[in-house]
Amino acid sequence: MSDPEATTALVEATRPLGWEIDAARAEALLRWRDRLLQQNLRVNLTGVRDPDEAIPRLVLDSLAIGLHLAERPLEKGATACDLGTGGGLPGMPLAIVRPDLSLTLVESRLRKVDAVRRIANQLRIGNVDIRRGRLSELAAEDPGLQAAFSLVTARAVGSLAEMIVESADIIAPGGSLVVWKGDDLDDTERSEGASAANSAGLTALDDITYDVYRPSRLVRYSRPESSDA
Repeated sequence: MSDPEATTALVEATRPLGWEIDAARAEALLRWRDRLLQQNLRVNLTGVRDPDEAIPRLVLDSLAIGLHLAERPLEKGATACDLGTGGGLPGMPLAIVRPDLSLTLVESRLRKVDAVRRIANQLRIGNVDIRRGRLSELAAEDPGLQAAFSLVTARAVGSLAEMIVESADIIAPGGSLVVWKGDDLDDTERSEGASAANSAGLTALDDITYDVYRPSRLVRYSRPESSDA
């Protein structure tokens, strides 16, 4: 049963993050939240248990990607990959608000993969492909993944350098890697990330800072457009 007050509040809360969603999309996000918390009783998908707490910590934090997309929009039909998706974050909320995108969600742990697939099937979210394995292994097995994605996301997965090394080969020319980090990102991790980006041929973009439940930042890199004549 829909909750008009919660729906309206969510529509309003997404606007500062760059979204203009309608009530139907907000209701879909709330249904996803509910399914996630239900599955979380069976499989450890998130440390969040409270439905109200899940809005800022899971839904809105995932949709902070809208701040990046406001600067670097994705066209209809574009491809995105969520690296180490866990419980489907940020990939599933992005799939809900952008059904025109094609998303690949990568997760190495079978129980989490199965849980996220169940949620996607229950909610009929058809624009996600949930794959089990490490991204480097999947890319080696499927050459079609090479330089295939206009956007790669990584939330609460690993260090900047690790994410760059893991994802560099699948980022298309002109594409971006966006990594969620706390506002306390230390200089060592930043420096190691810069070194890895340089080795991978990626260019650092300015961080985007935001605060939906704590001060946070999106650390971003891009692959230059192809210069082939």
